[in-house]
Amino acid sequence: MLFNAAVQAEGPYLLVTASGDAELPELLALSDFPAAVARRRACKRALFDLLALRPRLSPADHVELGAHIAKTLRDMERVAVVLSEEADRLAADLAAQHGLDVRTFSTLREANDWLVQERPR
Repeated sequence: MLFNAAVQAEGPYLLVTASGDAELPELLALSDFPAAVARRRACKRALFDLLALRPRLSPADHVELGAHIAKTLRDMERVAVVLSEEADRLAADLAAQHGLDVRTFSTLREANDWLVQERPR
């Protein structure tokens, strides 16, 4: 199935949607493209809607992807990722271990609610 990605910069965060089959090259680019848009638009939060994405990654791919996500999105204050499969969380969990404030959710509402919360002072 065709891999598709889209970015919308309106609203309180950058919205990134992706669908279709994706292997490591596509998923690395899925981090690169929104990172470039976020930098140029001064967005500090992002929601990745990956409910229609079907990643095909090996355990080693997850490790590489997690490090890449942490590096490319390092300027983000918060990143929410919505996934349909619990097993697809590994890359996000690894990015969090590298210091990125990223959380995974099963619904868009939960992700939105977390992203629009103010940071405690």
